[in-house]
Amino acid sequence: MRIARANGLQSAVRTFGLEAFDRRVLYLTAFDFFVWRRPAAGDDRRGSGVGPREAADAFLAARGIATIMDIKRVITDAQKKKQTVEFGPGDSVKVHSRVTEGNKERIQVFEGVVIERKHGGLSESFTVRRIAHGVGVERSFLVHSPRVEKVEVMRRGLVRRAKLFYLQDRIGSKATRIKERKS
Repeated sequence: MRIARANGLQSAVRTFGLEAFDRRVLYLTAFDFFVWRRPAAGDDRRGSGVGPREAADAFLAARGIATIMDIKRVITDAQKKKQTVEFGPGDSVKVHSRVTEGNKERIQVFEGVVIERKHGGLSESFTVRRIAHGVGVERSFLVHSPRVEKVEVMRRGLVRRAKLFYLQDRIGSKATRIKERKS
């Protein structure tokens, strides 16, 4: 069996017991997983109407796996962080991230206001903005990245928008102030 290289793919193969089937090939494409059965010698499958998607569904259904999306979910759930802090746009946070300088690694703290949060499973991210020496600095972080050690919520902000890009045009500490949410 040939397996496309990807993080966590080997564990999914072991979980679903796919290694016993040497005639099947598991491919990882940019957007989807699919399993394809190579035709046996002399087996002409052209025009039979069985494509890679149908073959994959039949193969997975025979093993008690509902859909191909279950394989994706198992792989992405294995890589997600178990504990994440609840925060949103307008919250002031301290992000502790691992930074490599040469052969040394240290924790760098980036403190600012969350101006956006993009949801999307494993690729979920958020952007933090702060003013450093009179210049606005924005930095984006992946929520489930191993480089992000922890996120501390300093204060909760009261905002009525999901994206706070209007703060980029404001100048001065009074103009960029956000009211604190009473909890």
